[in-house]
Amino acid sequence: MEIPTEDIIEQLDSRFVNGIVGPVALEAIDTIKAQALEILHLQLVVVRLREENQMLAHNLATGKALK
Repeated sequence: MEIPTEDIIEQLDSRFVNGIVGPVALEAIDTIKAQALEILHLQLVVVRLREENQMLAHNLATGKALK
């Protein structure tokens, strides 16, 4: 399941720009945005590792040497 981190960041930025949130919430928004970015980076790592694992499995199944 993929978390819509880009949508979350966009919505938070939109609320900040439009003045919907007060100054008290700014630190919380920064924390949430940082966590959303970290989740996005972790998702990219998972995708990369999954692709590498599939390539390794394919190479082992076909008897190709790893480079």
